[in-house]
Amino acid sequence: MNSVSGRRLTLAEVDRGCHAVLEGFGFSAALSSALTGRIRRAEHFGIASHGLAMLARYRECALSGRVNLAPVPKAFSPRPGFMVVDCENSFAALGFEQVQADFAARTRAQGVACLVTQNAYHLSALGLDILPLAEKGLMAIAMTGTAPWIVPHGGDRPILGTNPVAFACPRRDQEPLLWDQASSVISISDVQVAQRQGRTTNMKAGLDRQGMPTDDPGEILASRKLLPFGGHKGSAIALMVELLTAGLSGGRFAVDYDKSRNGPANSAGQFYLAIDPSAVSGNFTAHIETVLDAFAGNGVARIPGDGRFARQSQAQTDGVPVSDDLWARLVEWGWPEAGRVCDGAPLPPGQ
Repeated sequence: MNSVSGRRLTLAEVDRGCHAVLEGFGFSAALSSALTGRIRRAEHFGIASHGLAMLARYRECALSGRVNLAPVPKAFSPRPGFMVVDCENSFAALGFEQVQADFAARTRAQGVACLVTQNAYHLSALGLDILPLAEKGLMAIAMTGTAPWIVPHGGDRPILGTNPVAFACPRRDQEPLLWDQASSVISISDVQVAQRQGRTTNMKAGLDRQGMPTDDPGEILASRKLLPFGGHKGSAIALMVELLTAGLSGGRFAVDYDKSRNGPANSAGQFYLAIDPSAVSGNFTAHIETVLDAFAGNGVARIPGDGRFARQSQAQTDGVPVSDDLWARLVEWGWPEAGRVCDGAPLPPGQ
C-alpha cells in the first residue's frame, strides 16, 4: 500500500521535474514537452492515475526499445475534412499537438473534420487531447484502442481493448463539459491504482483466474480480463472504437496484438472528430444550458467535468500530493528538485 506523505509539488515543479525525468529516459525535448503537458494537466485535474504515476509506464516504454523516443510526426490530408498524422511509432500527444491548430481551422472552415493518427500510442488521459478544442468553441470526440482486456458480453476471453472515449463541449461563460471513460467497467489504470493502494475495485470489474467476476485487482491483473460496462452495450461501444481507430488507421486490433515484445510496439491509432456548432446555431451554448441547468439541485447529480475543474483551484493553491512510494521512484529517476513537505498550508502564490 502506498504511504501518503505531506510532500507536495507545485505545478511549476511538476513541469520542470517531468521534463527532466523524461529527457533522462531518452525522450526528445519536443516529445518530453508534449507528455509533460498531459501529466501536468492530469495532476491539475486530480487524475492521479494519469499524472506523475504514468512516468513509470513511459520509463517501461523507453527501456523496451520498441518506441521511437525522438519522432518527427508527419501530417497529410487525403480529403479536405480528413487529416492523418503519422506519429512514427511514438506517442500521439506530440503529433496531435502539432496539428491541433490546423485541425481546428479545418473544422471551422467546413463545420466538421476528423483526424486519425497512425503508428501512435496513447497513455495519457484522452480527454486532455480535446479539451483545448472545446476551449476554442468546438465540440469534439476522441477514441483510442488498447491492448486486449475486455471480455465481450457472453464471451470468455479478452478480444477488445478498454477503448476509452472522450467528449468535450463548449459552454457559455463556463469551463467546457468534459468526460472521458473506458469501455470497461473501470479503466486498467484504476485497477492498477487499487492494487497499489491495497483495496478492492469497489465493484465486480473483471474476472479472476477461474473466470468468476471479482473486485480483486490482483486477480484481474493476473487474468487480464475486464468486463465491459453495461454488458452488451459496453461491448458494442468497444467494438465501435476498434473500427474507428485500428480500422481507419490500419493499426492493430486488440485481438491481433503481438505479445512477444519483439519489434515495434503495438499501435491501434486514435480517432478524433470535431464539430463547429456555430455552423448550424448562433446560440448553441445558450441553448444547451436548458438541459445542463436541470442538473442543479437534482440530488447529487453533476455535469461531467465539473469535479475535475473544481479540483484545478485546489491543485493551484495546495499543490500536487505525492506519496512516499511515488516520491522514492521520482528521486530514483533523477527528479531535479527536492519538493517540499507541508502541513496542508497553501503554497506560495505564483508557483
